[in-house]
Amino acid sequence: MVFGRFIEPQSYRKGIVLSVGLGFLAKAAAFLLNPAIAYYFGARGDTDIFFFCMSTVLLASAFLTSLNGSVVIPHAMHLSASEGDARSMSFTNAFFYFYLLAGSVITILVVLAPAEVLGAISNFPRNDLQQHITLIRVLALVFLLTIASSAMCDILFSRKFFAVPMISGLLTSLLGLAFLLLFHDALGTLSIAIGMLVAYLLQTVFLAIVMCRSIGWRFDLCSLQIGRRVSLDSTYAYLGNIASAAAGYVPLLLLGGFDPGTLTALMYAQSITNIPGAIVTSQYSSVAGIRLNEECAKGDWAGVNRVFLMSTNFLVFLLVPVACLMWLFSGEAVAVLFQHGKLTPETADLSTRFLKYLSLIVPMAAANTLVARLFMAGRRVAMSFWYQIAMNLLLILMIVVFVGQAGPTGYPVALVVSYGSSILFLYWLLKYAFPTIVYSSILRHLALATILNVPLYALAYAAKYTWPSLLVAPLIAIGYLVVLFLMNARFKFNRDVHELLLEIQRRAVTLFSRKAA
Repeated sequence: MVFGRFIEPQSYRKGIVLSVGLGFLAKAAAFLLNPAIAYYFGARGDTDIFFFCMSTVLLASAFLTSLNGSVVIPHAMHLSASEGDARSMSFTNAFFYFYLLAGSVITILVVLAPAEVLGAISNFPRNDLQQHITLIRVLALVFLLTIASSAMCDILFSRKFFAVPMISGLLTSLLGLAFLLLFHDALGTLSIAIGMLVAYLLQTVFLAIVMCRSIGWRFDLCSLQIGRRVSLDSTYAYLGNIASAAAGYVPLLLLGGFDPGTLTALMYAQSITNIPGAIVTSQYSSVAGIRLNEECAKGDWAGVNRVFLMSTNFLVFLLVPVACLMWLFSGEAVAVLFQHGKLTPETADLSTRFLKYLSLIVPMAAANTLVARLFMAGRRVAMSFWYQIAMNLLLILMIVVFVGQAGPTGYPVALVVSYGSSILFLYWLLKYAFPTIVYSSILRHLALATILNVPLYALAYAAKYTWPSLLVAPLIAIGYLVVLFLMNARFKFNRDVHELLLEIQRRAVTLFSRKAA
C-alpha cells in the first residue's frame, strides 16, 4: 500500500523531502482556516477571544512538552544505545505521564471556572468572556489532547518516522476547516473549536496506534531513577522556557487591550509569516536536530560543525528572498487572502503593517531555531538557560516599551530589534559554548544573501509600481526567485540549495518519463 510506505522509518534525505512535502500540505490546510475565519467573521471581539485562547493553548502545551527536544529525546537516545529500548521507553513514558498530569490539572481548572481563569490572565471584559464560556471549555480540552499528540509526534520523529506526524497534522487541519465551513452559521467561532477537539482526539488515537504497532511502544511505567543530571537539565530547561513562554504571552495580553479585532489582525499577519517557518524551517530543523543529536552522541564535533553550518546556511539562503518578497507584497497578500467577506479595510491595513515587520524575522528565526537545536543536542542546557532568560527578558522589555510608544505595531518592531541583536550576540556565545562551530561562516552567508537580494529587490520594486496589478505580482515574485536560483547555479553561492534543486529536477524528469512510458 502507498499509505503504508509513509508509516515506516525513513532515511534523512527522504525524511526531509517527506517532512517538507507533507508539512506543506498540512500547513496549507491549517492556513486556509484563517482566510475562512476572516471571510465569515472578520475581526471582532469573539475572534480575539478565540485566537487568544488558541495561542495560549499552543504556548502552554509547547512549554510543557519543551523538555522533549532539550532533555528527554537526547537522553532517551543515549539510553537506547547504552541500556536498550525498554529502559528508553520507561524513561520517556515518565515524562509523558507528567505532561498529561500537569495538563489535566490546568484543563480541570479552566473547565470549572472558564470566565474567572481567562479574566485573570487576559484583558478581555468579563461580560465578553461569559458569552463564550463553551468556546473556552472546548479549547481547554483541546489543550490536553494537544499535549498528548505533541509528545507522541516527538517520539515518532526521534525514531525516524518523519511522515507520520505530518499526516496526522494534515488530517487535523482538514477536519477543523471542514467543521468551520459546515457549521459557521449555527455555531459561530465555536464550530472551529469543536472541529479541533474532534480532530485532536482522532490524531491522538492514530498516533498511539502507530507507536504500538510500528515501533512496539509500551505505555507502561517501570520504576527508574531519573538521575541528578536529567533533573537539573529539566529544571534549567523549564526555567529558561518560562521566559520564552512569557515573551509569547505578553503581546497577547497587551494587544488584547486595544480595539476589538487588533489581536485578530496580528494573527492573520502571523499566519502568513509562519508559512515558511512551518513548512521549511520546522521540518528541516527537526531532521537536522536528529542528525546533530547523533553526531554529538558520537562526539564527532567536526560532524556537528558540518551539519550545523550546512543546515543554517541552507535555510538562510532560501528565506532571505522570502522575507524580501513578503515585505514587498504585504499589502497584496493581505488583500488576496483576507480582505473579503466581513474584514474591514482598517483591519486589513493593520494586518499589512504587522506583516511588513514580521517578514524581516523569518531568516533570523530560522538561524535561532537551529542554534537551539545545537544546544539541545550538545546538552548545553545550563548555558542555553541563561541565554534564553537574558534574550527573552530583553524582548519582553522591548515589547512593553515599543507597544507603549508606538501602539500595536510596536510589537513586530521589537521582535526585529531583538532577533537582530541575538544573531550578533550568538557569535560570542557559540565561540565559548562550541569552539569547533565556525559561526562567522553563517554571518558571512547572511551578509552575502542580503547583498544578492538587494538588486533583485530593487528590480522587483520597480516592476511592481510599473505594473501595479494583483495578477502581475506572482509573476514578479517567480521571476525574482528564478533569477536568484540561476545566479546560484552559475556561481554556487550555496551548493546545498543548488544540489536540492537538481535533485528535484531529476525526480520530476523521472516521474514524467514514467508517465510518458
